[in-house]
Amino acid sequence: CAGPSWKKLEIPTFTIENPNMFVLSLAQDMQLTDVTPSRLDRAKYAILDIIDGVEQGQFGLEVYSQEPYVISPITDDVNLIKNIMPQIVPNIVPDNGDRLDRAIDLAIKRFVNAGYSSGNIILFTSDVGSRFDLALELVEKAKKLDYTVNVVDTSFLGNEKLPILAEKGNGVYTSIKNNDIKPILKKISDISEEKTKLSKNLRSNYVDFGYYL
Repeated sequence: CAGPSWKKLEIPTFTIENPNMFVLSLAQDMQLTDVTPSRLDRAKYAILDIIDGVEQGQFGLEVYSQEPYVISPITDDVNLIKNIMPQIVPNIVPDNGDRLDRAIDLAIKRFVNAGYSSGNIILFTSDVGSRFDLALELVEKAKKLDYTVNVVDTSFLGNEKLPILAEKGNGVYTSIKNNDIKPILKKISDISEEKTKLSKNLRSNYVDFGYYL
């Protein structure tokens, strides 16, 4: 009598859609030590700092050399990426090369296939790759789809072409040597009202029919 229930009601829940794909270079120059302990290690530290600095969002991880490889799909479980990070070493990929364009293309496809209307691609690299022309084309494609391309330069002296990618991708550019990830955090934490949407997963609540009594 206090609250009989025999029927469920599907109630949508609000979630924040803020997907981010880390794209990490495993090209040979990432092993250089012009920044300590190495470019790759500093990039991995920065990824962990970004994850800890964003309150609400989804993250995925992709690495590349000649070909791109998805290490973690975009997920709410940030501990998945944190646990995988120590295993990210140069020899986990079976090839050598620097095809940044292919990595950007794969990141775009992951966003599109997951149905995300917007998102952030965050590049960690010291070079624009062997096909800068194709990388530029894909960055512009990402921008048209409302996916921003941000760049974290992992070299000490910097690469003059990397800021161009960030500018074309409507993103921000920063350097790993300054340990300054604030521009990246601000960019991906700026969640607009449009990114707040009803979750596809509805929550089932029992309906209280006690008021009929």
